[in-house]
Amino acid sequence: MTVMKSLILACLTLSVFCLACINEPSGWEDSAKAEKVRVGDSLPSFRVQTVSGDSVWSDRLRGKPSVVVFFHTRCGDCDRALPVVQRLYDEYRWQVDFLCLGRNQSLPEATAYWQQVGLTLPRATEEGSAVYELFARGIIPRVYVSDSMGTVRAVFIEQVEEAPLRAALQHLVYGSQSAETP
Repeated sequence: MTVMKSLILACLTLSVFCLACINEPSGWEDSAKAEKVRVGDSLPSFRVQTVSGDSVWSDRLRGKPSVVVFFHTRCGDCDRALPVVQRLYDEYRWQVDFLCLGRNQSLPEATAYWQQVGLTLPRATEEGSAVYELFARGIIPRVYVSDSMGTVRAVFIEQVEEAPLRAALQHLVYGSQSAETP
């Protein structure tokens, strides 16, 4: 009986992890349909409080390039994306503002995850998805790279790879290479 309970518990746990990334409304499988903010658009107006107590709002992200990341700690694609963003944060933190925002994410969950994985990225969480819904209708992770005027210059959805994200940041910080959205 104990083996059966363990098997059922393992299946339920796996189901929860799988659903964390695909809890999108039907029809958002196509990332183009899920987008609200695209390259060339301005960052939407929002305000959040980081876990360190700082208030961050979209206007505060103007003045230097910024990276806004939407994630959830039970999303496999986010598990792969956040270390990539962390490496670039470590490299560009003085030239670029970074903000990670947990969608439908509790503060204790995000804090435990940050500690477990060893992340130091600035983060905020929201129990719902009001800020996220200003940017998109579905699909995470999402990374929005904007210039110093708050204009989105690159968007990375689901698969966040270091080379294209680095190229986007280099273009905005140093003016080298053209930033391409994959």
